[in-house]
Amino acid sequence: MKQTVRAVVALIAMVVTLAMVVAPRPAVAEEPAWERIECLTGTLDEAQVLQETYGLASVTLSGSLDCAASGKARFGFARYDSRNYQGLVYEPYMRPYAYTAPTSFSIGNYVERGPVDFAICVVTDYDVRVACVRVVRHDWESKLYVDVVKTVDPMVDRTVRVVPWDSSERPACGHCW
Repeated sequence: MKQTVRAVVALIAMVVTLAMVVAPRPAVAEEPAWERIECLTGTLDEAQVLQETYGLASVTLSGSLDCAASGKARFGFARYDSRNYQGLVYEPYMRPYAYTAPTSFSIGNYVERGPVDFAICVVTDYDVRVACVRVVRHDWESKLYVDVVKTVDPMVDRTVRVVPWDSSERPACGHCW
């Protein structure tokens, strides 16, 4: 009798283990592979604000990185705000390095309407911020302002996470920072 009980318990344990192994798991968006190179220096030459009607404005960042790479290495533009404990790098906005240094860049995006307070950094790795700006609009009526901030400013002194192309975490306006 004891052997029968042990055999039944062992059989149940095997069935439960097998069910756990082959059971479907919920789909989880995997963070995209980010091929990086050691690139620690560069400049942000211009942070231009274009004010438009109805409170919508755009910001263009232009500059260069003192690096080059062949292959699939990329750099990005991270958005830091108080809603996230990490900076977010949206995969569609990542750029490849030039084959010869320097790597020039210019990227522009809209800023959502209403009050805003966030920072954008040119990033070359999860913890490497080359240059940063802070974007502020105090209320619905005021102008948008962009000021340079240090890469060690508490607002941006955080690691980044790459948000995949098909993630629902993109900004609601679809083309905003």
